[in-house]
Amino acid sequence: MNIHRQVQARERARGQVLVIFVGGLFALIAGTAFVVDGGNAMAQQRATQNGADAAAQAGTVVIAQYLMAGSPTLGVVGTCPTATADPWDLDVCKAVYGSAANNKVTIASAFYTDFKGSPLTGVGAGAMPAGAQGVEAFASRKFDTYFARAIGIPSFTATTQATAVTGTVTTLCPSGTPCSVMPITVPITVSNCDGSGTLTPGV
Repeated sequence: MNIHRQVQARERARGQVLVIFVGGLFALIAGTAFVVDGGNAMAQQRATQNGADAAAQAGTVVIAQYLMAGSPTLGVVGTCPTATADPWDLDVCKAVYGSAANNKVTIASAFYTDFKGSPLTGVGAGAMPAGAQGVEAFASRKFDTYFARAIGIPSFTATTQATAVTGTVTTLCPSGTPCSVMPITVPITVSNCDGSGTLTPGV
C-alpha cells in the first residue's frame, strides 16, 4: 500500500516537472524571439523608411524638372502600374515605383502634394495636378521571422510613409521678395518664442 502511494507521488512530481520545463522552454523561445525578431523588425522598419524616402524623392526630382520647364522625356527607369497618357505623370509614376523596386519596398499608394505636403491627386491617375510640388509615398515590406515562427508568428510587415517637396514657396512670400527653398526639402513649421516663455506657432 505504502509502495503504491510512493509510486503515485513520484509520477505526479514527474508530471509537474514536465509542465514547468515546457513552460520555461516556451518562455525562453518567446524571449529569444522578442530580442532577435524585435531587432530585425527595427532594422526592417528603418530600411522601409529609407525606401519610402527614396521613392518620394525620386518622384519629386521629376517634378523639379517640370517646374524648371524641362523635358518629360527623361528616360526614367521603372514601371508604372497604371496607364497614364500624361508624359510627366508617367515619369513621376515610373520614378516612384522604380525607386521602390530598387529598395525592395512595395508602394501601397502615392500622391502628389502641394508645397505644404498636403495631398492632391494620386500619382499615375492621368495627369499631374496644378500646384503639384511634391510626392507622398506609402510603402511596406513583408519579412520573415526567425524565432517568432515557433510561437505562431511567421512574418511581420513594416509600413511607413514619406513626403518630399520641391520648388518655391510662393503663397507665403510677399510679392517681389526672394523666397526659395532647397531643390528637395521637407516642409517644416517654424515657431517663435515671444520672450515670456510662450511658444507662438508659425505658419
